[in-house]
Amino acid sequence: MVDLQRAIISAGYGSSFGTIDWEYAKIKRNREISNFKKEAVKEKERRLSKYFWKLKRDGLIQEQKSGQLRLTKKGESALNDFSRNNYQKEASKNLIIVSFDIPESLRRGRNILRENLKLLGFNMVHQSTWFGKNKIPPKLLRELEKIGILEYIKIFEVTKKGTLIDNLP
Repeated sequence: MVDLQRAIISAGYGSSFGTIDWEYAKIKRNREISNFKKEAVKEKERRLSKYFWKLKRDGLIQEQKSGQLRLTKKGESALNDFSRNNYQKEASKNLIIVSFDIPESLRRGRNILRENLKLLGFNMVHQSTWFGKNKIPPKLLRELEKIGILEYIKIFEVTKKGTLIDNLP
């Protein structure tokens, strides 16, 4: 009823039924959009709360008296293991090319691969093609197999000179 009164007032004096109906539909549409956005925010907050609960349960984070969250020693260790696997760099006399076509559903694994290639000193030719003068550590290959992306990766060793070798830094 309130929406109808708002529609009559916003349509103005002497407006036709069609104009009032259009204003009423507009108010109703805006309310539905607002409710949808509120529900989306609630869903995001629920997922975030659930995620923090799992991190607390696993002992990776701890809530302080001030309400702030901080990483525990176990959390710091897990974060370091996850984000920065410091593999031993082993130089190669030949150029190594890593090419991959990892599906979007495995984006996390793709990002892990890119981060580790950067840490190994590889240079990006394209987002899915990298080259460098270091060997790929077997430990990294085992990790990639564990997260299920090794089948999407091709590794080549170039033994003859070409344009990439001439442009190495």
